[in-house]
Order: sequence, then structure tokens, then C-alpha cells
Amino acid sequence: MKNKSKIHFEVSERKVLLRVFDVIFVLGALYFVGSFFDLDYLKLSTIHFYYAMVLALYLTIIGTVFEMYDLQVASHQYHVLKNNILTASITVLLYLLTPVLSAALPKQRFQILLFYSTLLLALIAWRIFYVKFLASSRFVQNVVLICDKEQLEELIQGLENADPHYRIVAYVNSDSTTNAFFDYHFVENVAIDDLVSFINQHIIFEIVIATQKTEEITVELYQQLLHLLESGTTIREYTQVYESKSQRIPVQYITRDFYKFFPFSRSNNNQLYLIFVKLVEVLISIIGLVLDSF
Repeated sequence: MKNKSKIHFEVSERKVLLRVFDVIFVLGALYFVGSFFDLDYLKLSTIHFYYAMVLALYLTIIGTVFEMYDLQVASHQYHVLKNNILTASITVLLYLLTPVLSAALPKQRFQILLFYSTLLLALIAWRIFYVKFLASSRFVQNVVLICDKEQLEELIQGLENADPHYRIVAYVNSDSTTNAFFDYHFVENVAIDDLVSFINQHIIFEIVIATQKTEEITVELYQQLLHLLESGTTIREYTQVYESKSQRIPVQYITRDFYKFFPFSRSNNNQLYLIFVKLVEVLISIIGLVLDSF
């Protein structure tokens, strides 16, 4: 299926990715520079588990304060540079001012300057890589929206503001009382009869149904969606998508209950979550076997 050929990251996966690789790049760079120039302060801050954990904790906490893990900010090159400088500066300052929790200050003050420079450059290098490659169009989730024409702008802004990598590329006007075609910027208006062929011809991540006029979901549209669902296309309702992206529920949809009668896909596509659940299940099974052997 074409719609499964691209790599996608869920919102939570990208946030975890940013946090983990912030720490990996910083500790890796400090260890490399410390080993290359034989600087004990840099090496000790990475090879000593307690010191490394304190540095990593400071980095993620300060990074959160300066919105380093906000996906809108993380995808913007200027904001990334500004927030990297702020995060690196405050992190290093805190690390230096807590000698009980961190490595003892070096006698050579030059090591402190090199410590700060290495941490900052490592953060910038990783975040530029993220902006150029992991936040690029190859990882964008292209989506088809089914809604009333009047809702289009509001729905697009709501979803794309919640996740900058979630892009509405086309929509189907569910209002059966009008046959007028209306393209909104780059969002193409697809006729109901052409929905299946459009999905087959493009790389589409999923279809989102957001119409409030549930009585106007025609038999023809329903059959098209059912065919796509059986072919492996993911179909979800707007409230489910919006809640997963923004951790909020759209109030204007909270009383709509039509969708519970439609066989939407509700499988969890978050790979990190699935791997974690699998590891927990295996761990519990091993503990059970060990306890059973006594």
C-alpha cells in the first residue's frame, strides 16, 4: 500500500527522540572532546554515572522550560538557535553552581569555557540535523479530511497547529446539498467518486472524518470509506486525532456520538509505546517463571 511506504513519527515519539538525543549528543561530545584533549572535568562529567545523570536532568528540565520539546519551536531554525543558547547557558550555570551534585570545578578555568562551548555546539548540531532531516517533508503525515466546507479552515488550523508534521493535503466536502468545488490554499477538494483513486495515487497517512452533519454522510461516501478501511487505510474521527495530538478534547464535538457506530481503526500506532508494552509483558513473564521455579 502506498500510504504505508513513508516513515512517520507520532507526536510523543518525536518528543522522546528530541529528549534522548539531546542527552546522547551532549554527553557524547563532552566525552570525545575530553578524551581528545585529556580534560578530566569533561570526561568525569560523562563517565561518572551520577554526574552524567545530573547533567542530563538539568538539560531536559531547562530544555522544557525554554520549549525545546515544543514541536512547533523545534521545527523552526531561528527559534532552535535562540533556545539552544538559552538552554545550554542555564544548564551549564546550574551544573557549575551545584558542586555537591556535579563534578568538582577544574583548576584550569579554560575547561569550563570548553565545557560550555562543547555542550552548546553539540545541541546546535543535533537540532539542525533534526530540522533539516527529521522535520523535513519526508516525515510529514499527509491526511485527507472529510468535513463540511465551512469547517475546513478551523479544522486545518487546529490539527496543524497541534502537530506541524500533520498536513491536510485534501478534503472531501460531506455536504451533499452543494456540488461546488472549493480549494483552500494547497488543500485540494476531492469528489466523493474520486476518493478511492486519490488515496491509491498518493501517499496518504490516514483519513480523518470531522463532519458535524452526520445525517449527510451519504451511502456512497460510506461505501467508499468502508472499501478503503478494508483495503488497509487508517480512518479515524476528528476528536480522536485532535485529542492524541493536543491532549485536549474539542468542545464543539463532545456531544457527537455518530462515530461510535462506524468501524474506525483504533489500533495504537505509537511504536515506542508498543515496544515498551511488549518489553513489560516479557519482563513480567520472566519474573513469573523465575518465581514459579522456587
